[in-house]
Amino acid sequence: MFILIGEDRYRGRGVGRESMNYLTSFSFETLGLDSLHLEVNNLNLPAINLYKKLGFEETGKNEKETEMTLHSC
Repeated sequence: MFILIGEDRYRGRGVGRESMNYLTSFSFETLGLDSLHLEVNNLNLPAINLYKKLGFEETGKNEKETEMTLHSC
């Protein structure tokens, strides 16, 4: 799973949250997946904070990346 908000004027306005909400809902409700797994660069604190707010839990970490998982309800 990967999203990129390329233009600065759209960052911090909920575009990432809305995109992730759509992707997680589609993954669980339409595709019937049990969980989602992602890796995020440790320097990308806004993304890490967003994923945590959405319910992703940290499942691993190394010097470059944090692994996170979200389970369906």
